[in-house]
Order: sequence, then C-alpha cells, then structure tokens
Amino acid sequence: MNLSICIITKNEKEKLIRAMQDLLSMEVEIVVVDTGSQDSTVQALSELKKQPHKARLKIAEFEWIDDFAAARNEAIKQATGKWIFMLDSDEYLMKPCDEKILEMLLRKHPGQVGRVLRRNLIPAKPAAREWISRVFEKAYYHYEGAIHEQLVPNDPQMQVVLFETNIYLEHDGYYGSDEERRKKATRNEALLLKELNERGDDPYLLYQLGKSYYMDGEMEKAAEQFDKALGFDVDEKLEYVQDLVETYGYALMNSGQTQKALGLEGVVDYFGHLADFCFMMGLIEMQNARFDEAILFFQKAAQVPQGKVEGVNSYLAYYNQGVIYECTGNKEKAIEMYRKCGNYPKAVTQLANLTKND
Repeated sequence: MNLSICIITKNEKEKLIRAMQDLLSMEVEIVVVDTGSQDSTVQALSELKKQPHKARLKIAEFEWIDDFAAARNEAIKQATGKWIFMLDSDEYLMKPCDEKILEMLLRKHPGQVGRVLRRNLIPAKPAAREWISRVFEKAYYHYEGAIHEQLVPNDPQMQVVLFETNIYLEHDGYYGSDEERRKKATRNEALLLKELNERGDDPYLLYQLGKSYYMDGEMEKAAEQFDKALGFDVDEKLEYVQDLVETYGYALMNSGQTQKALGLEGVVDYFGHLADFCFMMGLIEMQNARFDEAILFFQKAAQVPQGKVEGVNSYLAYYNQGVIYECTGNKEKAIEMYRKCGNYPKAVTQLANLTKND
C-alpha cells in the first residue's frame, strides 16, 4: 500500500514503541521524526529497525524550533508514499486496520482528507470521541501553525472534502504525572501566546489557549479566552466551535459562574441537536435549580444517537434525571431513571439505597 505513517516525537520512547507495535505489521512506510529526544528514543528506534517487519521504518532527526507544523512538514518531506497518515506518539490503533479496505477508501477519494475516529482517555472522566483529519495525499497538503497546527491545501482555491476511514485510535496524552502535564501546558500556552502576539487575536488560537488553561485547571482564565473567541463571527458548523461552546459552559460552571452560563440558552438553536451540548445545558440548569428545564435537556440528550463524551446520551443523562427526581421527592421516577443506567456504579448505589426497604 502506497501509504506513509508519519510520527513526530520527543522524549516519549515508551509510548512510541507501544504505538509502533501494531503499525510494524502493516505493509507501509513508517517515518519517525525525532525533534531532540534525550531519552534514547533514537537508539530504541534504531534497534527496532534491525528487526524483521512488514513495515519499512525510516528515522530522521529535526531540530526543534518551537513549531509543530514545521516538524510535521519535515515528516511529510521525508515520506515517499503517495498518501500520508499523520499519527502522534501517544496514539494507538484501537484495533488492527484492514489494509485492503483502507486502500480501497484511499483510491475512492483522491485529493480528499480522511478522518480517523479517536477516543481520548481523560483522567477521572468519561472517555471522549472525536473525528480528526489525519489522512491525505502528500502532493496536495501541508501544515500551518506553530501549535495545534492545522492541515491546509497547498492551493488556497482548493476545496477540502472529507471522508471517514476505517482507522480507530486511542489517545492517552492527557495522562502522566502532574509535573509532566504542567510542563506540557506551560509549553503550549507559551507557543499560543507567542502566535497570538504575532498574528493578533484569532478565534481558533483563543479557543486552543482556553483549552490549555482548562486542561490545566485554570477555569477562570479558560472562560476568559473562550469568551473572547465567541466575540468573533464564528461558524457554528465547525467542530472546534461546537467544542468551544461546550467547554466554555463547563469552564463557567467550574469557576462558579453558573448564572452567567445560563446565557448559553441563547445558542440552543445552533447547538441543540448535539447530545454533548444538551447534556451540558442540563447540568447548567440543574446547578441553577431550574429542574424542569434540566430534565428537558437531559431527555433531549438521551434521544441523540451519538455523543462525543461516553454516556452523555445514555446513562449519564438518565442518572442526572434520577438525581433530580430523588431530590424533589419523586422516588418512583428516580428508580425508573437509575434502572435505565445499567451498571453505572453511582446509579447502582442510589438504586440500592432507594429500594433497600422495599
């Protein structure tokens, strides 16, 4: 298959070697660009290259210049395949990829951008799924942006058309020690602030800066950046805008600004078809003691076939309805909702408490 899997890495030897295990069994080229590792990553890759594999492993080194797009573009330059699959060293194949189906999809969509489904593992929270653009023809695309870089066509007039691939990833980049997460957040925030200073306020960069603050637990600073981003005329159909609105709501709740969060009722017409948005609105209404409104949002979330965060359109929506019914004295409805949650531990506990004397 005429495909190059490109990975940029730095000081993530253990994760990278784990990610490589499934890839090496594929008949593809794997290009790893190291940007200055000091943890023997290059040596480990060199040993791996000596072993027999279906895949062809190519190792390159690139001096880190505080620019993720530059590193990714170097990986693309080093690749010889017609198609590029860009992968991070903390991402792993959830299941083996059927190469024949993937090759058929690539041939069917010349010049288009393939999306992969990624499951993000987040400490102490439900996993979240998202479709991300990662597969493309080398001749037509490159990356731009020092941080949270974006794939753009070489020809500004080219219309980007997306298609879904059969690639499913798991991402554990949010795990690690507090020191590691703080170091990564500090790096990202510095790069984003530098780019904002050079380019001026940009809604996407403000969103990413807010996300960085949010993941670092700085909720007030996150909400401030999200607020700035939403001050622009943004396209509500863009996925980052949808996530921007939802994360803004959580940042407001987590920083004690629950009444201000009610203002998001004004964008229900734009985002009310999304399970994650409806679930978030249910929590906002719940925190403002608007229980009837909260129930309606949770019911709506449960009617949407799919959500990004696991459970928002099923057991989490039912559980929160159960909590409201229990707190307002409607034991029968509370039991009904908790039973709908299946084996969700919190619901099992509440159900046991409500039925122990029955």
